[in-house]
Amino acid sequence: MRALGFGGSGTDGLHRVLRLVLWIHPVTLGTALDLIATFTIVAGLGFAVIEVRRFRRQRERDSVVQLVTLFQASDFQQSIYVVLRLPDRLGTAAFRERGDLEAVDLFLARLEGIGMLVGRREISISHVNDLLHAPIVIGYRLLLTHIEETRDLFGSHLLFEWVQWLAEHLERAAPVGRAAAYEEHRDWMP
Repeated sequence: MRALGFGGSGTDGLHRVLRLVLWIHPVTLGTALDLIATFTIVAGLGFAVIEVRRFRRQRERDSVVQLVTLFQASDFQQSIYVVLRLPDRLGTAAFRERGDLEAVDLFLARLEGIGMLVGRREISISHVNDLLHAPIVIGYRLLLTHIEETRDLFGSHLLFEWVQWLAEHLERAAPVGRAAAYEEHRDWMP
């Protein structure tokens, strides 16, 4: 290309290419303006694609930060602590007697919101799986009687629907025999 006079600095080379194109195929002013308009549209579309990708990555990062912030909230941590130490399948009356009902309901309300956001693809299920797999799957199993009693009490199968959906999807999504993070990333170096 340099031998043909097309090398050199950016704009100088572009001017030479344009002169060659115009010399080989003379272009009217209207055609030149059409080419410029087409190039502008293509460049704009390319820029839009880049910006949409960047926006999606930023949105995913923001959602992960929000998920971690939610997880680290002391009231949610306390509710996880309470739920994971419960005997299997206690009912609502037992939670009320033990003084655990508030923690159980907070746990379920937070998971309902997380489940809805995952279901609507606002948060990646893989991030939820990495951060909250055990509390969600185990907690759902432990609270199933309470969930069923609450649905019966209010006559709505829609209560805690996203908790159930999320727990079921996390159970299916977890690969059987997956190594724990401390094993899987044992050789990781910063």
